[in-house]
Amino acid sequence: MTKKMHIKIRKSPQTVIEFMILYFCIMGTLLLLGAPHAIGYVLDLCCVVLLLCLMTGNKLKKIIQNKLVLLQLLMILAGIIIAIVNGVCPLLVAWSLRNFLRFLIFFGCCIHYLTSHDYERIINKLNILFYINVAMVAFEFSVLHLTADEIGGIFGATQTTNGDLNVFLIIMTTYYVIKWEKKEKTFAGLVIILAINMFISILAELKIFFFEVVVIFALVFIISRIISPGKKISFKWIALIIAGIVILRIAIDYLGRVYTNWAGFFTYEKIIRELTRTGGYSNRGDINRFTFMKIIDKQIFQGDAFSKIFGIGLGGAEFSGASDLLTSSIYNRFESLHYHYFSTSWMYVECGIVGLVLYIMSLLSPAFKGIHYICKKKEKDNRWLIFGITISFISIILIIYNQSMRLPSAYLIYWIMAAVFINRKEPKCSSVYEDIPIHR
Repeated sequence: MTKKMHIKIRKSPQTVIEFMILYFCIMGTLLLLGAPHAIGYVLDLCCVVLLLCLMTGNKLKKIIQNKLVLLQLLMILAGIIIAIVNGVCPLLVAWSLRNFLRFLIFFGCCIHYLTSHDYERIINKLNILFYINVAMVAFEFSVLHLTADEIGGIFGATQTTNGDLNVFLIIMTTYYVIKWEKKEKTFAGLVIILAINMFISILAELKIFFFEVVVIFALVFIISRIISPGKKISFKWIALIIAGIVILRIAIDYLGRVYTNWAGFFTYEKIIRELTRTGGYSNRGDINRFTFMKIIDKQIFQGDAFSKIFGIGLGGAEFSGASDLLTSSIYNRFESLHYHYFSTSWMYVECGIVGLVLYIMSLLSPAFKGIHYICKKKEKDNRWLIFGITISFISIILIIYNQSMRLPSAYLIYWIMAAVFINRKEPKCSSVYEDIPIHR
């Protein structure tokens, strides 16, 4: 006699989002093990699935009303108009649209579908990956004898995964500091985590992380004071600041020992000279993080005021390592300027001052909205607001520092920024279950 048994398979946007985050974190390891680079497009397929989810009901209209989404769509629209005026290849415009819209789709789905329970579940899995990452970094440095930008931990071992590692360290450090602030992690436990992250940043030559840790401490402290304005500076914060200074001092010293070319770098004069030197990022006449406008105005815009305001158009400066068809003539001509190394300079080339301002405003909008929620005291459990606000401000550092916000690492940033909005929503059941009959 044949019995029919049913099993339920869960298919939901929450599952897709969780898969994307975890898959991104291990994708570099898969590449290191020999997987083809085409596996990166799995994330694009997931975004298509999420877009189909958003296209049902009235979801898109609600998501477009979010300031981050709205401001970036205005930036994109202005960029497309300028691209049409300047005759930018439609294929390049489409490629650039893909590069921006994938994050907005993902961000919109995080807002609409995720709850604080989903965030807890995902972050707990990232916590496991955190310790695996420590082992991977040590393995790459001591066994594979990789150095500096080649070290990416679970994110692989190429010169681009170093930025992915930095984003992961930012996310996890902020998470642990907030847990400590909420008295869910011991002081000793947090100090150990900070020491581990500093150890990783030394081996991977992530000098920027030393600065980012200071900013994370400051932001969490300030936001916690906004939540409790009458709260005095506690002894635990004083102790953490002292411990942080000691760890930072040791880390700076060891960075100079591991990479002798950075010995004695961390002085105010040398840092300012490095950031603003006329020789550029590589000291070979390219742009620099804080002086890019002057060089781009002269060499790419050639003094054209209209280009300075609106750029050359969306896609006009795009490139792809996968196909020459997705690489612009501007990139081929001015690649030596390294404008594509930093999100700010890249945005300035394509969308001008208008696009750059809209982009920065969009990334800061979750922080301002989160502070508004906190001041209105509309949230009982505000840990995810603190998390989202902190990462929103940190994203501005990232667009100046490198191109992380235009790479898949931005999924992690947009995921956390979306946390500002999810706590105002009641948990909803958006799962779709499909009964699969099994005959026995």
